[in-house]
Amino acid sequence: MNPKQEKRYFEELSSKTRTNSLVVSGIALILVVFFYYTDINELELEDTFKWRLFAFVSALLFLIIQFFIKSPKAFLFSYALSLSAYPIMMCGIAFNYITFSDNPTIQNAVTIGAMSVWLALPLVAFGARRYLFWTSIVVMAVFLGLLIMNHGLQTQGYIVSVIFTFIFSVMLMRSQERQKRQESEYIYQLEERESQIATQGQELLIANENLLSFNFALSHDLKSPLRRAISFTQLLEKRIKTNDLESVDEFLDFVKSNHKKMQDIIESLMVISKIGEAALNKEKIDLASLVQDVIMEQLNSTENTDRIHIKINSLGEIHADATLLWHVLTNLISNAIKYSSQKPESFIEIGAYTENSDRVLFVQDNGTGFDMEYEEELGKPFKRLHDPSQFDGSGIGLTIVKRIMGLHQGRFWAKSVLGEGSTFFCAFPRQSHQVE
Repeated sequence: MNPKQEKRYFEELSSKTRTNSLVVSGIALILVVFFYYTDINELELEDTFKWRLFAFVSALLFLIIQFFIKSPKAFLFSYALSLSAYPIMMCGIAFNYITFSDNPTIQNAVTIGAMSVWLALPLVAFGARRYLFWTSIVVMAVFLGLLIMNHGLQTQGYIVSVIFTFIFSVMLMRSQERQKRQESEYIYQLEERESQIATQGQELLIANENLLSFNFALSHDLKSPLRRAISFTQLLEKRIKTNDLESVDEFLDFVKSNHKKMQDIIESLMVISKIGEAALNKEKIDLASLVQDVIMEQLNSTENTDRIHIKINSLGEIHADATLLWHVLTNLISNAIKYSSQKPESFIEIGAYTENSDRVLFVQDNGTGFDMEYEEELGKPFKRLHDPSQFDGSGIGLTIVKRIMGLHQGRFWAKSVLGEGSTFFCAFPRQSHQVE
């Protein structure tokens, strides 16, 4: 597993184990009291109190501290330590009564108790099996060490039974842990492949849309200025042949104008085709600084800037591809300036806010606006919501914005009132931003 999968794995183990551990610890408290009652009244064992108390306190302490442990690994380790208290309890009792007692009834009862605890551990360990495997080995190693150093051992049969049960228990826990880990790793890999397939499908869809846009441009948007340029060239040719040079300059201007439109369309198609070719290079970006740079660039190429009033609200920082984010801001701000150019005063507001864990950027203007009936047309290549004679442009700017937001797994939408202005929104998902 990679570090990200490893983190998720332990978080899922911890989440599934928390509820179950409450039930197990609660039942353990009751059983410890019950078996101590059995020790006193049925088996007449006198020296089990300290071991039963140790297990009782361990379970109670775990129930208390688990609400303060936030780390998944720390929680699972604490649960493993809590479970280790039960074999410690039974090993302690077994050491006293198997090694020093010659009462078969007591020896049988203690042996069965110890074996039952070892057999129960794999069933109640849940996500703590990884840690409990090692703590169990430590407990048994200490127990065997004490037995070897003790010279009062009366029988080996009971001890061998406990040891074999222990071996079965730890082998089962190890197998369960490996099986769970392999299962989770397989699921994570499957999810990654599904995500890759979805991404490739999205890339294929974008490529197909680019192809459709290109075909549409060739058949319509490029064809129109090309046809006009040819017509004016033919007229110009006739005038030159007849030495009628009176309108030559005007015809040349028309030809150059249509050539310029074709060049703009081709450049727009080039931008669209390049979007998504390279992997996103996300980095922490100071939005205020980037917005200021884009505004200065737009104002330097705009006339009558004294009538343009731009308000910049708090923006903070965001994780995104800086180059693509520049395209987003350039298209939105240039559109705001362009579509408010027919108003006596242009008022543009740029800001950002958090909504449902998304960081939302917006650009608002008091321009011509558009009818929200055509909202679904936003972002479609070469779809214009205004008469081309009113505003220049290739009709590709919002397509670029929409594609870029798709690459960031974000959202793009607008709100507008015809004749009053528009607000365009770009929402970056939680994993893509970091607010100051």
